Amino acid sequence: IIKLGTTLRTRKELFRYLSEELRWEYTSNAYDAFTHNCNHFSNDVTKFLLDNVEIPEEVRLQPKWAQSGIGVRALRGVLNRQLGQFGNDGGNSCQHHIDDLTDEWRLRL
Repeated sequence: IIKLGTTLRTRKELFRYLSEELRWEYTSNAYDAFTHNCNHFSNDVTKFLLDNVEIPEEVRLQPKWAQSGIGVRALRGVLNRQLGQFGNDGGNSCQHHIDDLTDEWRLRL
């Protein structure tokens, strides 16, 4: 765990950001294991919460490093299909996931 900072954003602001902005950008159709994945999502959320602070570069670059492997490139379609379906419930459990994450963040502070 790497402490990146603290936020003054509220749970309501985070929920609005996720449901009104990122919800449309991070869809199963837009998912790509190398160029639009959970690291990109985490970075966008971190930038929102911490006023443009980003997750560490070594995390952001992991997909780029993986992309250089021949085997990984060959599996790109499979990875996109499998990983891109995460949370594909139409957003019904979004509030529940936010509550879980908020509780987890508070425990770690």
